[in-house]
Amino acid sequence: MQLSFIRSADRPLLWINILFLLWVALVPFSTALLSEYTTHRLAVAVYGANLIAIGLTLALHWWYATAGTRHVDPNTHPGLVRAAMVRTLMGPLLYLIAIAISFFSTELSLVVYALVPIIYILPGRVDIHWGKRHHEKPKPDQAAKASGSLIGKIDKK
Repeated sequence: MQLSFIRSADRPLLWINILFLLWVALVPFSTALLSEYTTHRLAVAVYGANLIAIGLTLALHWWYATAGTRHVDPNTHPGLVRAAMVRTLMGPLLYLIAIAISFFSTELSLVVYALVPIIYILPGRVDIHWGKRHHEKPKPDQAAKASGSLIGKIDKK
């Protein structure tokens, strides 16, 4: 979802993306650890920490891309930027809660881990807004204006 709003990139944004991919690459390890030691709090915590790192890096990516509309369209509504950040940070918060729950019940924390992806599968405000905005066909005049194409300028003359 984030990449559909980002229009340009620079070196720091690319490094943040590489860091994000590093955490994603560690998911098979943390998942294997959790599957081998399902009842051990440390395995539950390592898995949760990996997911928290992914979520926080994704939030950093969005924050960096939208700070001062650096890499997104300047007309992107601030409410949309804020809603996307809140939705992105919801996962790490729930994973932190799951780690805390693991000190009392590893089974319940595994249930929380299983439920968090369902939250992201369901469309949120950001998804609904993006769908409305980007799936509408622009009128020919608006498309030419948006792209700044030579054809649009010639048609007006």
